[in-house]
Amino acid sequence: MTPFSSRKEALAWAKAIVSRSDVLYVDTETTGVRFDHDDVIDIGVVDCKGIVRMDQLVRPRMGVPSDSEAVHGISNRQLQTAPTLVDIWPDVSALLTGKLLISYNADFDQRMLAFAASQRMLTPIEPLGWDCAMEAYAAFNGQSSHHRAGFRWISLESAAMALDIDPPAHRAVADAMTCLEVVQELSRRF
Repeated sequence: MTPFSSRKEALAWAKAIVSRSDVLYVDTETTGVRFDHDDVIDIGVVDCKGIVRMDQLVRPRMGVPSDSEAVHGISNRQLQTAPTLVDIWPDVSALLTGKLLISYNADFDQRMLAFAASQRMLTPIEPLGWDCAMEAYAAFNGQSSHHRAGFRWISLESAAMALDIDPPAHRAVADAMTCLEVVQELSRRF
């Protein structure tokens, strides 16, 4: 997905997205933010009606650093008995394949899932595509970025609060649900 060029374009996108039935809202929590090193530890998937389709902790190949645990609250102890990505990949793949996936920072979630799968030689998921609610909210908000072309990215927590949505709990399923609520609220402002 390319960034939105205007507020109107972002709102029209949101209006179109909420009318589709083939959309899933996806979020991951990870051991860190390096695409070539860190691992997925939590996968949350919510459908277009707000029904939780997946809420799954995942045992990573490495430990969770304390700075990452401070963000999402997921400890190494909690992950000791969680299934591995290899164990759950058939379910993840079956759920996500053929769907339009929406994430708040889609590039991050897409790349983290792809890297984790490639490290385990798992077949990549084949969604219809990935769209980014963060890019849509950035265009809606309209503040220019000083670091890159386009609009300034706004955190999911800040976007939720600005739209009078309860802020997320920084777990995958909670963030996926908040992403859905942000898109729904943007669609109402079209």
